[in-house]
Amino acid sequence: MGLFGDVATELLIRRDGDEGLFVAYDMVEFVAPVHAGDYLEASGHITGEGRTSRKMEFEAWKVITPRPDISDSAAEVLAIPVLVARASGTCVVPADKQRLGPSRAARAKAVGAEAQPAKPGRGRGGRRGRKPGRRARRSRDGNKSETFRKLFDEGKSMAEIAKMTGANYGFVYGVIRRHIAKTVARRTAAPTGPDTPPREPES
Repeated sequence: MGLFGDVATELLIRRDGDEGLFVAYDMVEFVAPVHAGDYLEASGHITGEGRTSRKMEFEAWKVITPRPDISDSAAEVLAIPVLVARASGTCVVPADKQRLGPSRAARAKAVGAEAQPAKPGRGRGGRRGRKPGRRARRSRDGNKSETFRKLFDEGKSMAEIAKMTGANYGFVYGVIRRHIAKTVARRTAAPTGPDTPPREPES
């Protein structure tokens, strides 16, 4: 819970330029146990905004666990991080403390513009309604995602990947979460039985 409070403070500083106040949690769920010596990574994102309120969601993952069975200082990186807690809550930044970000009027105008239906027309490639450059952006995001997955499989943490690639932590987090989910699904769906050859251990 302390980590979630730290994440909320950073989100408010990045969004408004002020630490703000954590008003309340509306949901807290402890999914897996955490023991002394475990290393956790916590992340969060803003899911909604009012004039002064900021709705947020958080997750905490266990990424390293100690190995006292080996020695008193041994530890290992988990091949698949374990979700240990999730939560959602509301923070508040008084209007006179908000130094960054678009004004309320600008945000309302932007939301209104996004809600308008796309006008018919031709974009790149002669297809109606296609926005120029969309394919290029998707291609770049795909290349970045592949790099994130490769680094993660090599044992790098999400924080290290974000620092090494200069990418937004939230972007890295989303890509790795999907990668983990697909890996777990593949392992669950793998056939098992007496005729199934033993799997090679993963590095």
